[in-house]
Amino acid sequence: MLLVVLDLVGIAVFAASGALAGVRARLDTFGVVVLGMTTALGGGIVRDVLLGVHPPTTLRDWRYLLVPIVTSLVVFWFHPQVARLRRAVLLADAVGLGLFTVSGTAVALAHDVPTYTACLIGMTSGIGGGAVRDVLLREIPMVLRKEIYALADGVGLLM
Repeated sequence: MLLVVLDLVGIAVFAASGALAGVRARLDTFGVVVLGMTTALGGGIVRDVLLGVHPPTTLRDWRYLLVPIVTSLVVFWFHPQVARLRRAVLLADAVGLGLFTVSGTAVALAHDVPTYTACLIGMTSGIGGGAVRDVLLREIPMVLRKEIYALADGVGLLM
């Protein structure tokens, strides 16, 4: 149960990050929700597809869809207040990145892939959603621009 809660908290933080990016890009409500969901769930879905898990884990449980939708809507409606927490959201996003990298690597190892493959899949699950978000917004992915993202992902691989 603790892992599910941590997973959902990480998904909420990533959804908030994606939704804020959507608000800054002046997307409508639907666009903000799509961007929030993509950021929150994209890395895990890519991980599961690479591992042959069908349907992806996040599409089997309604909570994994509800959390990013609700989070994205809250950010859309209250974005001025949430934007003031930008530094805290960035820090939480980086911590979530490290945690998702660890959990993605653990999931990959549980599927009996070689260690180096598990590390690459873990890294992809950590940065995948944010990279897809940035590509949708026609930006250079943040992981290639912000040192804290690369550092958090690297720390996640070391754990």
